[in-house]
Amino acid sequence: MEFRGNPLTYLNGFISASRNIFLTSSVGLALFTYSSTFKIQSSIYIVKIASMAILGFAILYGLNTIYSMHHFLKLMKEQKREIPKYIQVNLWKNYMYLNIFYITLLFIILVLGIIRFLNRYN
Repeated sequence: MEFRGNPLTYLNGFISASRNIFLTSSVGLALFTYSSTFKIQSSIYIVKIASMAILGFAILYGLNTIYSMHHFLKLMKEQKREIPKYIQVNLWKNYMYLNIFYITLLFIILVLGIIRFLNRYN
């Protein structure tokens, strides 16, 4: 595969995908806390499972986004083409690391939520 075109277009896609991760995980977390307002136990059960599924989706979406950016940066490096000065690869890596940190936090929250869910409903 050859690296072509404007790399900033790829960065814009990465930033957009990152924003989607934040928004999706926010919906999952809000749904998890909203589930406690129900009176019927089965409704709480269903909404909590749905919220954990949304959080799982956000994590998988984030992992795919991180892998994609890593692959693109590796491809740029392997091509050994001169990267324009306005492309700040170190800054791009920082964005990737921030996403890794956020995905890790989401994973911890999801695991704790699953443990709490299993302890409470078993």
